Amino acid sequence: FIPVEAPHPLTGLKDQCILGHEFSGEIVHLGNGVTGFAVGQAVAADACQHCGTCYYCRHGLYNICENLAFTGLMNNGAFAEYVNV
Repeated sequence: FIPVEAPHPLTGLKDQCILGHEFSGEIVHLGNGVTGFAVGQAVAADACQHCGTCYYCRHGLYNICENLAFTGLMNNGAFAEYVNV
């Protein structure tokens, strides 16, 4: 699943990847405009990363996105000290 021939079309990752796609954690920082969450809050992440623009994403079927990627397989994952999701 880790792209080795060409960069993944959504994440740009190629070759080496930090694994870890099923995880929970604690929020340590929130981006500008993020609402409904708080620093220190316990969370579990959805490992699916989707483009939001293909036919399937536009129809609420992001799990079959044409550019679907997974944290820890097609983008660096939760075996890192911090994960951006």
